[in-house]
Amino acid sequence: MDFMDFYHANDRRSHRRFAVAMVARLYHTNGSFSLCTTTDLSLTGASVRLTSATADPVSAFGCDETGKLTVTRFRFVKPLMRLVFDTSSETRAVIGRALRALGDRQMLQPLPLRRSERLITRNAVLTRADGSSLMCDILDMSSSGMLLGGETRPPLGERVTLGKVTGIVVRHHSESFAIRVLDRSGSGAARLAHYRAPQPSTSPNFDGVA
Repeated sequence: MDFMDFYHANDRRSHRRFAVAMVARLYHTNGSFSLCTTTDLSLTGASVRLTSATADPVSAFGCDETGKLTVTRFRFVKPLMRLVFDTSSETRAVIGRALRALGDRQMLQPLPLRRSERLITRNAVLTRADGSSLMCDILDMSSSGMLLGGETRPPLGERVTLGKVTGIVVRHHSESFAIRVLDRSGSGAARLAHYRAPQPSTSPNFDGVA
């Protein structure tokens, strides 16, 4: 299997992600390391599941397939951490060989293509069907849906609103839930843009996270 076959021009990400579960290490800036498990991998980054609830700043990632790779940016959204690798041709060549080897052993699963711009923000107020309010974090958002994190998960099928955006709860995860946006017209997409969190000038930009 050649992982390049799964690229698609309409994918909003610059490189396709592949689901793969491998034991790996995170190397921290304080000289320590911690164990983790990968959830996906691409030419430019990875997502890993941490074994502990918190994580120190990360400087590198390592696993048997890739060896040690320099991490230039990271984002921790419990219990996952998203990593961005350095952009050198050597790093991408190493990851490319690893993806091909994993594909040959049928350890990879290409993830669905991303076709909409994704947004992220914190401390959003969700209104439930009974009129009560729920504070949550928008972990991922596009014109077609949202992934929300919070202590409470409304039941599947419940109709909820976020500002002027209306949706239905369609999926539960361990610490988050997903809603499908009902208004998928141009006006609905414009309303979603209202929830983009302002980013301080010193905050890293994760638009290019693989």
